[in-house]
Amino acid sequence: MFKYIAIVLVSFFCSSSFALGVYEWTLDVNTSSWHSSPTYGRGNFYNEDNDGFGFSYGYSDMLDFKMGYFENSYHNTSVYAGLALNKDYYFYNDIVLSPGIGVMFTTGYKDTNLNAPTLAPIVHPSITIGHRMLRSTIGYIPYGENTVLTFQTQIQF
Repeated sequence: MFKYIAIVLVSFFCSSSFALGVYEWTLDVNTSSWHSSPTYGRGNFYNEDNDGFGFSYGYSDMLDFKMGYFENSYHNTSVYAGLALNKDYYFYNDIVLSPGIGVMFTTGYKDTNLNAPTLAPIVHPSITIGHRMLRSTIGYIPYGENTVLTFQTQIQF
């Protein structure tokens, strides 16, 4: 509930109606995920309520720096930082469609069935759609037999 209230409050204080461009910021609200297999190990269920916050910074027209945190699929707090390459396509004045790919370095997966290092690299293709000021992103993370879809809302300020 808190994340939805935060989205509404922050969107009231957004000062720009332009797309994330050079030297602009968004608040990234990490919300949830979906796993192709609901369990791991001996019947442990993945966490699909991945609350967290982050920020994106538009370094150039196609390159964003990202950082933040979320509660990952194994109920651990993860911190991430990385780069995202994307291309914005505009429709109907202010509607944007933006395919992209990110490379994030993420913590929180070391003592899981992934056997990931302390700082794990994750390649994260995504598609973003929405208004120039308020967007939704669906990401895709392939992990062998279990693929993951991630969901995030971006609010420009």
